[in-house]
Parts: sequence; C-alpha cells; structure tokens
Amino acid sequence: MGMSKIKVLGPGRVKAVHQLNSDGTAYAEDVTIESDVPGRLAWLEEHDGKVGIFSFSFRPDEHAPTGVLFPDGD
Repeated sequence: MGMSKIKVLGPGRVKAVHQLNSDGTAYAEDVTIESDVPGRLAWLEEHDGKVGIFSFSFRPDEHAPTGVLFPDGD
C-alpha cells in the first residue's frame, strides 16, 4: 500500500504509478491492471491523473474452488 497516481493506458488497462522517495527511487513497483470486461475498471479510469492510496494484496486461498481456469499466460 502506498501513494499512487492512476494513469489510464487504454480501454481496460490502468496503471497505478507508485510514489517515489525523495531521492527518486520507487516506493514500490507499479501495478498494471487489465480487464476485457467492459466497465470493470470504470471507477479507476474516472480517476485518471489523480493521486491517492492504492492497496493491493494477494494471498493463496486454500478454499478456492477447484477447476477454475484462467486464460493461458495468466
């Protein structure tokens, strides 16, 4: 979690550019979010160029349903 600036890269593609430290080094990696579902990223797209707190996390879920398939490369 950290301060980020939202940048729309194109339809269904948004980047959270993380805050830089005072010496210009990155606070954290930038995060790019992509979706081919129309409207899924609409809220983020509406905030293009704005700065705010971006929270992103991942944890394995032992209760995730079996058989869920993702497209190749994901």
